[in-house]
Amino acid sequence: MNVKGIMPSVGAKFTVQKNETKKVFVEKPDAFEKQTKEEKKSFKTKAKEFFNKAKNCIAIVIASSLSALAVFATMKVKNNKIKEECEKIQKKFDEIVLPEDFQEKIDEKLSKLNATKLSYSPTTRIEVQDYKWGKTKDEPEFILTGKHKRTTLRSDAKELNYPTFKEGKTYSFEFPTSSEIKITHEHNKIAPQERTLTTISESYADSLVWNNDKIARDLMQNFYDGHGQTLDGVKFDITPTNDGKYKVKIQGKSTFSPDKAILLGESSKKNNDKAAGNYGEGLKMVVLKLLREKGADEVNIAADNWNVNWKFEDSGFGKKVLAYKLDEIPPVNGNFIEFNTDNVDFIKAMINSFDKFYHYNNPAFKCPNFENDIIGINLIDKKEKGKIFIAGQAFEVDGDYDGLKGMNIYIKKKPPLSHNGTYIFDPSRDRTSLNKDNLEALGSWITSKENMKKEEVVELIHALEDYWDIGTRHSMFKHNTKGTSFINGLFKGAYDRDDLKIKFPDEKYVTDTLFVSSSLADMYANAGYKLCSSYFHLMGMPSLEDLVEETRKHKPLEPTGSEKNKILILKEAIQLLAPVLKEDDMFSDEELDTKIFIYDRKSNNEDDAYKNVTGEAIIESKKSLGFWLDRTAMKNENFSNMLATSLHELTHKFGGDSSEIFSYKLTDVMEKVFSAINNNPNLAVQLKVLEQAWEAQK
Repeated sequence: MNVKGIMPSVGAKFTVQKNETKKVFVEKPDAFEKQTKEEKKSFKTKAKEFFNKAKNCIAIVIASSLSALAVFATMKVKNNKIKEECEKIQKKFDEIVLPEDFQEKIDEKLSKLNATKLSYSPTTRIEVQDYKWGKTKDEPEFILTGKHKRTTLRSDAKELNYPTFKEGKTYSFEFPTSSEIKITHEHNKIAPQERTLTTISESYADSLVWNNDKIARDLMQNFYDGHGQTLDGVKFDITPTNDGKYKVKIQGKSTFSPDKAILLGESSKKNNDKAAGNYGEGLKMVVLKLLREKGADEVNIAADNWNVNWKFEDSGFGKKVLAYKLDEIPPVNGNFIEFNTDNVDFIKAMINSFDKFYHYNNPAFKCPNFENDIIGINLIDKKEKGKIFIAGQAFEVDGDYDGLKGMNIYIKKKPPLSHNGTYIFDPSRDRTSLNKDNLEALGSWITSKENMKKEEVVELIHALEDYWDIGTRHSMFKHNTKGTSFINGLFKGAYDRDDLKIKFPDEKYVTDTLFVSSSLADMYANAGYKLCSSYFHLMGMPSLEDLVEETRKHKPLEPTGSEKNKILILKEAIQLLAPVLKEDDMFSDEELDTKIFIYDRKSNNEDDAYKNVTGEAIIESKKSLGFWLDRTAMKNENFSNMLATSLHELTHKFGGDSSEIFSYKLTDVMEKVFSAINNNPNLAVQLKVLEQAWEAQK
């Protein structure tokens, strides 16, 4: 929707860009909306035929040979109807007999032109006053300069070459220790308990659909939390047994009380917002799954001086239930879980889960671009897969643990269930997979006022400079990935704070705005400008609209004598066509008494985006105030082409080059012009006089 002020024509002539597929939402005039569906369908079909099949059909309006539209007869068109109309126009003008005083009319026109002055100042710009985004005028509190540098956090992390599991062979691996391990100990006097039946039936395992990855992850999370949110120092031993199974033993260094291994709802982590677990239910479900689905006969969980043995027992109701037995044992150094399994795929899933948790040498956490107490983000090649970690453990994104592209994200504490009314994720045992909406809400929560200091938010924004550019209008959605949804959420949260005043780097960064046409936005993007999220505007980044306001301020040139005459010729041609152009209230008298300004598109003062623009409309509130024409085009192009360009720019009051309504209206304008010339031989002669007067200018 063009409410701002300019609509340039790309290319010198009145041509149509082919294969235009961009969608632009425009406000259609009431008269256009009142057309019946049948009329609209017919008109739309006609417009598509005209613009998609005619190719270069609208190269000129008036021919430069014997008649005003002679060239139309030789145009290569695929649409038979248009070709037929062009032939009719050619035939009509071939029949026109030029009056004997034709040369006198030309001489009279030239004399009048030389003696006539423009009714307006061609060197005084028209200042358009239209709606603008409310750009902040506050002085920036933060100044971003240069490229943000990565952190050096965990720069000495080493690649851990995990041993490959081979069937029938012993497997052993221990994560290196680090200063980040936080070992805690709980020592309790143990009262042994005989085998005790629970009310958890064997079939309850079917209530939760967990694949090997999820079972392995919940098994590992207990050791991760036990070491202070790291796998550092955790040891794995897998040993083949005589019955064809494998004994799996995972050991940690912390100790805890036996109630955490027995009671559902008991956990030392539920008040720790950085712990992966919550209520201890994950461990009990892992035990149930191991016994029910992974071939385990029993599962032993031990710490300090106690051991809990889990297995299935007959409930007395014909059903098996989970049962446990608590024994006092000689003290062990830390804790362990031990079970046997014949499921090789599950063993491989456990090994593959090593990098689904934080540990010092996990490559996803090495030298991140940004990290503070709540978030770390590590940008990688945009084609590479990455993960999102919440409270240290990886979460699925659309069912894939490697569901992000171009980044690894880790959120250091558990977020709420929702933020600003948008659901984020379920921290319960179900481990809901995340989608784009969840990720955007999560990002918005992170940069909200209650979580991060504004200095940190600004640093994070700077670190994400590679993601400021959202691409051209037709490509931004194509590149909208899950990762960019999260980053968009970060930017939205920063925008909602309303306390960030930033001076962005002196690059070609501008925020996008729908108040500038799609074709113009793409033109700037192709000229090297980077269209960024509109969230940045109130923080201090200039908008595309601001840029247009600046770069469209062409320097109006004082017309030479011949340029002044050519302006008068174009204005008179438009007045000759005014009766048909005013039909259906298409253009007003004021609009048709247009103002034409000359500028030099190749001047050093002009923006690069305008190097190929030969005509540019001046629009205010859907009203044409005039247009700009390039000096070189005025000198080199013939009358028919410049008249066509003029009509093109006048019609831009209805929308940008890529909008459907502009195409409809432009088709309508051309048909009215054709009809007027075809039905009015005197008009054709007058236009022919203007054409010859144009050619006489030096």
